[in-house]
Amino acid sequence: MFDPQKEFYEEEEFKVRMAHLYRHLNSAWNRRNITAEQLENADGMKTNIWGEFPKDIKPI
Repeated sequence: MFDPQKEFYEEEEFKVRMAHLYRHLNSAWNRRNITAEQLENADGMKTNIWGEFPKDIKPI
């Protein structure tokens, strides 16, 4: 869990936390145009796909 009082994270812990954040951002972007019904009926495979890097954005 994020600790706002903690000033420093070890590199491995930081990587894990950044990867977790990155997945949330990707999921939010990839789900931005779906309906509530689609979200409700999504299976595990679909939610994994939503966590991937967006296909409509080129990495810089």
